Amino acid sequence: MCWSGCRDGEEWVDDKIRIAVAGSCVTRNNFNSFFTDYRKNYSLVLEQYQTSLISIMAEPIQPPTAIYDGFEGFELRAMRGEVEKLFQQYLLHASPEVIIVDLYTDAMFGCVPFDGSYITMNRWRLKDKPVEKLLAATNPITPWDDHELFYELFTTAAGKFADLVAQRAPNAKIVLNSARAVQHWRSKEGSGAFADVTAFNERWERADRIFCEHVPCSKIDMPADVLSDGNHIHGRSNVHYERSYHDKFMRSLDEIALTHSAVTPAQTPAPHQVSL
Repeated sequence: MCWSGCRDGEEWVDDKIRIAVAGSCVTRNNFNSFFTDYRKNYSLVLEQYQTSLISIMAEPIQPPTAIYDGFEGFELRAMRGEVEKLFQQYLLHASPEVIIVDLYTDAMFGCVPFDGSYITMNRWRLKDKPVEKLLAATNPITPWDDHELFYELFTTAAGKFADLVAQRAPNAKIVLNSARAVQHWRSKEGSGAFADVTAFNERWERADRIFCEHVPCSKIDMPADVLSDGNHIHGRSNVHYERSYHDKFMRSLDEIALTHSAVTPAQTPAPHQVSL
């Protein structure tokens, strides 16, 4: 059983290493059998997809009427998880051994205050849904227009995340996936470049740096030689990588997770950084 947001068909396998993911496709695609043979060692037991850490660690929202209208399947589960803050609620029961976080969403979208809490201003998820108009009444807080406030909220959320894990999954290993947008793509037909990714990656780097300052974690760095897959099954994107990225990520995760020993709340693990 997967507690929140996982795609249909996921099962909790007791003899595998239990994984929780709070992140985007740069992490989630590694737990898709199209890209990797992850089920050999791992079982995905908890997920919150494409949601700002600010929102994940905010107060649960009592769902207003029609907030889920227009959503279905995986996106409905992801939206419900965000609104009701199910990652917080289910972490104890899911009992992950490894929690993988990536901060793509924080660098990409920002968030919007709502009902004493926050919701990610995920323009892809919210597009043409009734909730999009509901949230449009309030100005979003972004790392490009309101960077001081955004990173203040983000810093608070990182501290809360560390406390949450210490309380509800104290033996879990936290792994920060420090992926980045790539500048170029290639395919069987040719190659090309995306719009400049420098500013976006700088926002992502700042979020990673704050997270590492407040959350004891291991870190998997982005390989320098990976490009975007121009024929990616989910479409061409600066974060839809060639298959070599997934192979390298899983080898790095194996190095961290398969040698993992429990860490008690009284211990502060030394940083464990793996370059892909």
